[in-house]
Amino acid sequence: MRDDVVYVPANTDRYVSVMGQVYRPGTQLLQKETTLARLISDAGGPTLQAGKNPKIKVYEIATGKLREIDFADLLKGKASEISLHSGDIVYLPMSGFNSASYTLDRLSPLVSIFTTAALLNQR
Repeated sequence: MRDDVVYVPANTDRYVSVMGQVYRPGTQLLQKETTLARLISDAGGPTLQAGKNPKIKVYEIATGKLREIDFADLLKGKASEISLHSGDIVYLPMSGFNSASYTLDRLSPLVSIFTTAALLNQR
């Protein structure tokens, strides 16, 4: 071992995972007064890749239920506050534009290779 530390939470500890396009993804302690907005804030808030109004996805592990909430509605108080349970996953996906941009960025080297190969074959 390299001075690794393993933390085993108590049975009474309740955690929620905040993942995706937030600045500090990870698990967060869930307390009675914890709100969805507070969890996202504690995770550093949405990144630029999440877009201006990300659709927050909350996966309730115990029931398999998926709920989607507009970030803007959450901030304006229009979305009813949802109850969170230990083990739930809060996910902020990459916006559609950023997702497409990311895909094109990854395909760009392949296009360059095929273009170069086509030009060389013409000679």
